[in-house]
Amino acid sequence: MHSLSSSTRTQFASLLEEYPNLIENIRRTKLYASTSPLTPLKPDQRLPPVRVEVINGDTLDVTREVMFGPKTVGDVGESAAAAGGQPRLRPLVLNMANPDNPGGGWLHGARAQEEQIFYRSTYDLSLSNHLNMDPNRTWSYPIPPKGAICSPGVLVFRANSYEKYRLLPTSERFFADFVAAAAIIFPRTVRPQGSLYHQLNESDTALTKDKIRTILRVSLDNGNDSLVLGAFGCGAFLNPPEHMASLFHQVFLEEEFKGRWKRVVFAVMDPKGEGNCDVFHEELQGVEI
Repeated sequence: MHSLSSSTRTQFASLLEEYPNLIENIRRTKLYASTSPLTPLKPDQRLPPVRVEVINGDTLDVTREVMFGPKTVGDVGESAAAAGGQPRLRPLVLNMANPDNPGGGWLHGARAQEEQIFYRSTYDLSLSNHLNMDPNRTWSYPIPPKGAICSPGVLVFRANSYEKYRLLPTSERFFADFVAAAAIIFPRTVRPQGSLYHQLNESDTALTKDKIRTILRVSLDNGNDSLVLGAFGCGAFLNPPEHMASLFHQVFLEEEFKGRWKRVVFAVMDPKGEGNCDVFHEELQGVEI
């Protein structure tokens, strides 16, 4: 995987030449130290209610489906983007980020969600700025506790791990908007009497709900009409998935967020069907926003 990160970086020069708009996209990357509550929409301003979907799938593959629709029979090697030109929806995609290092351990072969995004896209150029494409950038890591980083127009140019990260032909590439937000690492948990699972303690619960609100507010500030989220912090950071799913549920029901999006999807990779996908599906599938 270390060689894959090196190989990915070697692609950047030709991609920057082929897609000159990438430089402007990189410069539009924005740090939010925090966010403020939004005025709730009046009933006649709201989009029709949508129901949350939980999909067992890879973040970028689900993003492509949200943007362009599912692949159909005979759609091998040909993207809906090539046929239709414009995406159906413009989601903001959650990168469940390392708070201190852009891409987490992607340069050292790590394989969590953030690293998988980095192996397959130009996201490194937006977050690390290691080629100094954004010379006037005034902010740097770490990501603030209640903050996030929005990176519009990241180019996805590799297939998933099952396809051995093949380079995608031009017809299958697509641009997507990402928000990097970091869950609490090794949060403090309690198990209330009578509860079947652990929960974050009171202060970590409040902070996590603020993190979720930031993610949602960034999508609205960036003009996104849909969301691709995930099991935030429920892997190596050891946040309890049952409680995390419940916190998303609670925040979605706040007046501030009613009628804001055309589609809300959780992409939870669980190939063996024995992990977080079932937990999030049970709590969130069909929840109306």
